[in-house]
Amino acid sequence: MRTICPDFCHSANPETVYVLDLYRADTPISDSELKFLSVLPPFNVLAIKTGASRTTELCPNRELPVFSLSEAAVSLLLSIGVDTVLVDCACPSVSRLSLVEHCPLCELMQGLYRCTVLDRRLILEDVPRLPLGVRRDGSLYTRIQWANGTVKNPYYWVCNLIDDDLERFGGTWGANTMGPAHAIIDFFGESQTISAIRLFNNCGAPHSIDQEMSSLVEIYTSNDPICSRFGNFEQDIDCIEWNLLASVELPMHEQWTNVVLEAPVKAKFVRLTLVKNHGTPLDVPWVELSELKIYP
Repeated sequence: MRTICPDFCHSANPETVYVLDLYRADTPISDSELKFLSVLPPFNVLAIKTGASRTTELCPNRELPVFSLSEAAVSLLLSIGVDTVLVDCACPSVSRLSLVEHCPLCELMQGLYRCTVLDRRLILEDVPRLPLGVRRDGSLYTRIQWANGTVKNPYYWVCNLIDDDLERFGGTWGANTMGPAHAIIDFFGESQTISAIRLFNNCGAPHSIDQEMSSLVEIYTSNDPICSRFGNFEQDIDCIEWNLLASVELPMHEQWTNVVLEAPVKAKFVRLTLVKNHGTPLDVPWVELSELKIYP
């Protein structure tokens, strides 16, 4: 149990809090930055972590001095039932939402918490049970089945796609090609419903250049069991039938890109294709992506 607000008198009936780490986000926060929240289980309090909650030194420090929410972001939060926002720093007043500043969120992981108010103290507890295969942050547990390109340097291991590390030079999946590069991800043998996908662009190593970030990513699904039996880098990924789920353009910038599907899709396997980078010189044939999260 954790008390994160000693004098809470804002939400009429706080039941569930979602803690969201936005320390690498640009401000003001846009609705596109928050759109994936619409596929999560209902919650009515959003707690936002910024650079104020970081305990490690950023490399380099890219925090913006003033945190704020756009009107479009406020409208989106209201549409999904959020009436109160907690933030760990100072924040300009927010119309139509209750706002609580300077909340101690440092030790909280991103995700859902059950909350109660006791003597005006907002107290968080772990959610007792989550659906099969779902993490605290609402995303699905995933694993890497195969990739057609990875290297020995840990900065560029394909498993960096699912390690939750957003730090600059904290590691990415870096493939030694201009593109395309392919990876297959599964849900530990389960079929899962896919409603949203988040992709984080970043540079994996100190010697990386921004142009190595992916500029176009394609995401496919399949239920073909052959996906779990790919055995070498030269495997033809197109030997099975794939269904295109989304084609996503990514900026040359360290940030999340959120894709919410018009209709959920159920699948056992996801193919991630880094189609191309942002135009590196010919002697720098690399394409990178930092994180992939899939939401039911």
